[in-house]
Amino acid sequence: MKKLFNSALSITRSFLTTILFLASPIIAVWLTKNPYIGTVVFVLSIAIWAYYETQQENKHLQELAKDRTKDTICSFVRSFDYRKLDTKVIRAVYEVLQLFLPNERRPFPIRAKDNLFDDLKLDEDDLDLDIVAAVAHRTGRSLDNFEDNPFYEKVLTPYDLVMFFNMQPLTRAV
Repeated sequence: MKKLFNSALSITRSFLTTILFLASPIIAVWLTKNPYIGTVVFVLSIAIWAYYETQQENKHLQELAKDRTKDTICSFVRSFDYRKLDTKVIRAVYEVLQLFLPNERRPFPIRAKDNLFDDLKLDEDDLDLDIVAAVAHRTGRSLDNFEDNPFYEKVLTPYDLVMFFNMQPLTRAV
């Protein structure tokens, strides 16, 4: 129930922020009759919004880390059947994800079932463009025919990312 309430509160807060964000330059132009003032207010509202969102994400990640003081890469590895998986992939996923998380608390206590986007606040573009390429490079896994991978377009957690790369073929040495 608490999670549902927090979700509804978050949606409401986002909606009100968006309305304020869009309305502020219009109100500024209407009050001053000067479009330059509207542009300045628009740019300032973007900067304030970006600062606020960054602070909220950092607060969320700090609270997440506070509850996981004993988590290490060892606990991350133990959450997998590491005798059947390539441990190089598990380690690479853990280490690459660290690069995209705030560095106030390194290593950040990642869990295999964390949602990459909701819990860890990662950007989908970072996953698609940077994280996947970095893990592939570190593990020597090919990204050829990645569309045929059963985990393609289903990666939501670090666990899914490890499984995705374990299904990818190794690159051939040249």
